[in-house]
This record gives sequence, C-alpha cells and structure tokens, in this order.
Amino acid sequence: WLERAALATLWLILLCWLLLPTQWVTCIYIVPLYIVAASLHLWRQLHWHLPSTIAHPLLWSLHLAYLFIPLGLLALAAHSAGLPITLSMASHLLSAGCMGTMILGMIARVSLGHSGRALQVGRRITGAFALVIAAATMRVVIPLFWPAYTLHGWNFSALAWIAAYGLFVWVYTPILTRPRADGRPG
Repeated sequence: WLERAALATLWLILLCWLLLPTQWVTCIYIVPLYIVAASLHLWRQLHWHLPSTIAHPLLWSLHLAYLFIPLGLLALAAHSAGLPITLSMASHLLSAGCMGTMILGMIARVSLGHSGRALQVGRRITGAFALVIAAATMRVVIPLFWPAYTLHGWNFSALAWIAAYGLFVWVYTPILTRPRADGRPG
C-alpha cells in the first residue's frame, strides 16, 4: 500500500499541475497534498536499510538522490504556504538534486555493468557524487539563508555540477571506449 500511495500522490500532484490554474497549484490548499506525498516518500525510503549502503557509493548516491524528492515536495509545500522558498528553489531540489544525482549514479553504475566491470567506483566518482549533491544543496541553501550571496551560490553550484560530470567524463571515457573487460562482445 505504501508504494501505491506514494506514487499515487505524485500522479495527483501532476494532475493538479496539468489541470488546475497556476494560482491553485501554488496556493495554500495544495499544501497538505505536498506534505502527504513528501511523508509517504520519506517513509518509503526509511524501509531501504540505509545504513547498510554507506560503504557503497553506487547505492548511497541513489538513496541520497531519492531523498531530494521529499525535500522538493516539502519545499513546494513551503512555497505554496507563502514561506520564503521560491518555486525555483523547490524545482531545483527535484531537478538538480533528484534527477541530477540519480542520472550520475545510474550512468556510473550502468556503464560499469555494460562494460563487464565490477560495480565498484573509486574516489573520483565518489567525489563526483558528493559534488553533484553539493551543487543541488548550494543552489538552494545559499540563496535561502544568505540572499545577498545568491549569485555566488548559483555560480558555486554550477561549478560543482560541471566538476561532477567532468569527473565522470574523465574517468569513464577510457571505460566506454575500450572493449569490455570480460571479453564478451558488446
């Protein structure tokens, strides 16, 4: 039931965004829906035995990526309730935080598997995961708590994002341009 309820709340939010006028999607009436969705997704994540993933960057990166979903939903609730969180901050938690981190974690994992290598990453890719998470966090936290430094926050965030994906390209170019490590075709 938890899986279905968590996903159903996201579908309901999407329907609201598609069918209701903007002022209804960003007003106080939708705040409970955002909070329920965030709570369900956080509760869902707490069932994943998070402490056992700390030693595995390919796993903790995906778990932290998923954590940006409830954080983004709570930020949408705060924005809709009139708190000083912009729609841009909330959307960056979902996009740069969740999607950016999830994409990096998945391309790192899939590239290793499809090239016949062990699903283990070194310090550089672990650092890339930390950088992309830091980029999403800086993009929201600096403008929220230090508005005078908003432009600096955006710039630091962009540099961290570029460094994260640059590290991926640097480490994975040789992996993806050489034959499979296990000698199989593909």
